[in-house]
Amino acid sequence: MIDAAFLNGFLGSDWRRGGLRIVKADLVLDWATAAGILVESWRDSCGWICFTDAVARIDGKLPGGTESRVALAADLVAGKRSLQLRTTPDGFHLTEIEEDANGKGCLETVRHLMQDLQSVLVHEVWWSLDERPSGLPADYRPKLARFVGFAAAHAQGRM
Repeated sequence: MIDAAFLNGFLGSDWRRGGLRIVKADLVLDWATAAGILVESWRDSCGWICFTDAVARIDGKLPGGTESRVALAADLVAGKRSLQLRTTPDGFHLTEIEEDANGKGCLETVRHLMQDLQSVLVHEVWWSLDERPSGLPADYRPKLARFVGFAAAHAQGRM
C-alpha cells in the first residue's frame, strides 16, 4: 500500500489514504428538467456550470435563468458528496462521488486556476492499485478526479 506520509514529504503534496464511492447514471431528459433536479437535490452546493455561452460559478444556488440556457457540463460539491454532469447525445451522464475513508488507494488534493471564473478550483485525485497482467508488478494510477470546492472555501473547511 502506498505510504501517504512518505508522499507528502517527498512530493510536497496533500495525500491521504482512502478511496471514492461512485454512482453513475445516464438520464434521458432535457436541461430544464435536469436543472430542476439539481435545484432540489443540490441546493446548498457550490461549483460551476459550463453553458454554451459562458461559465457560471455556483455559490449555494443556481444562477437565475439557468433553465433557459443550454448546459454542457457541471461540477458541484456539498459536504463530502460531489456531482459531475456531462452532456450526452440523449441527455446527461451524472456521476455522484463520495469519499470513502476505508477505500483502497490514496487521495491527492490538487488546485487548478479556472480563468473564466477567476477562481482556484480544488480537486481530489483518486489513485488506486492497477493490477497488471503477466505477473508484472502492480502500480498506482489515477482513476478519477472530483471537484471539492473553491480554494478559499476549501481552506476554511466550508466544503
